[in-house]
Amino acid sequence: MIDFLKYFSPLAILVFIWGIYQYFDKKKIEKTESSRTERIKYFDKLQSKLNELRYILIEPHSETTKSTRILNTKLIGYELETNTKIKALEEISKKLENLKDSSVEKKALIKKQNEIVSYLSKKHIESTKFLDDEIQSLRNNIKPLSSKIETKTAELNEIPILGMSSITSEILTLTLKLKEIVNIIKTNDTHTSEGALSEEFTDSILQATGTIYKIESTINKEIK
Repeated sequence: MIDFLKYFSPLAILVFIWGIYQYFDKKKIEKTESSRTERIKYFDKLQSKLNELRYILIEPHSETTKSTRILNTKLIGYELETNTKIKALEEISKKLENLKDSSVEKKALIKKQNEIVSYLSKKHIESTKFLDDEIQSLRNNIKPLSSKIETKTAELNEIPILGMSSITSEILTLTLKLKEIVNIIKTNDTHTSEGALSEEFTDSILQATGTIYKIESTINKEIK
């Protein structure tokens, strides 16, 4: 190689060496760009799955908010009716204090009193059953969410991360939190006895969505 170069001028040798450098530098840039393009392609897939998961996690809030509003309206109506009946009982109780046991009016008031008590007892049983049925209905409406989450989690974990340890760690955290949400759904712990979303369920969803935002932030830093 050295014997070959001695026939060239210093300038020609410099041009020759520069040409070799340019060739390998171009190959290095092409490889880097190819790797970047590949990473962006996987990041796009990852972002798509994260968006799908975020949308799924919002469903319980919107559905339960609507259902709970209807439930609360019915329960408030029951409470107002009950309070009216209780006031009527209090008034009857005051009247009975000043009447003789044998009076016709007292017997009529006692009859009315018994009717109200019987009515309230019946209403209590009806409202309790109504509340239990409504809460079970809310839980049943959310049950299909568990299979959706499991499907999207599996799809998310199939996307290669190309050695990105930070994103890999965050996705593992998200996966574990999603499994926790699925377990809460399957054990019927999504709602309280009043029909609202349970604190455990809400906190898990908020933590999962927070992790999604964190992964997206990491992705944005990596593709800049």
